[in-house]
Amino acid sequence: FFQQQRFIVPANPLVVAVSGGIDSLALMHILFRLREPLNLRLHIATLNHGLRGDDGAADAKFVEEMATKLDFPATSATADVNALAQAWHISIETAARRARYAFLAEVAREIEAETVITAHHAGDQAETVLMRLMRGTGTGGLQGMTALAPLPDYPHLTLMRPLLQVTKSDLVAYCAENDLSPRHDATNEDDRPFRNFIRLRALPLLRERNPNIETTLARLAESAALDE
Repeated sequence: FFQQQRFIVPANPLVVAVSGGIDSLALMHILFRLREPLNLRLHIATLNHGLRGDDGAADAKFVEEMATKLDFPATSATADVNALAQAWHISIETAARRARYAFLAEVAREIEAETVITAHHAGDQAETVLMRLMRGTGTGGLQGMTALAPLPDYPHLTLMRPLLQVTKSDLVAYCAENDLSPRHDATNEDDRPFRNFIRLRALPLLRERNPNIETTLARLAESAALDE
């Protein structure tokens, strides 16, 4: 990915968003292995959204301990997403995303970083494309997420998604092969939020007809991005 993007590694650190789940834990470990070959300076950032009580606090502690084990500096914080959603008159999901990006931007400001790395993968891309199709979109929307983009609400920062062509099954296998024990977020099993509905109900049905539906939709997004 770094070679394809011809990414010039900056002298200042890169902020890595880590929740402790499969995707971000694999990302952190992959970047750990690439740290010396690519001369990366990495700073882990983890946010407890305040939605899951002791489990959320335990996730943050797990990430901090993993960062220490891998010799990464880390910053953690807690947000009250329920209160933010009420104050901003938006959904819990939207408030969580806004709070997360605000936290990542603040960490970047504190350590003078210009780039934030997230663990969005091919499954997330497939979900995004399907969500936009269901709501109605043109080719601009079909490109889904891009590998490099401005950080939402903070366009002076770059958002990097190096795993965008990697499948969830590959990330699960990577964690198993490297004896990583990801945390589990039970809220991901609630199919009421739109994205969870797509992940838990729509994609499994489509997968019955096309076992490679995630990579198929990821290729569609890539084609649409090239067309744009």
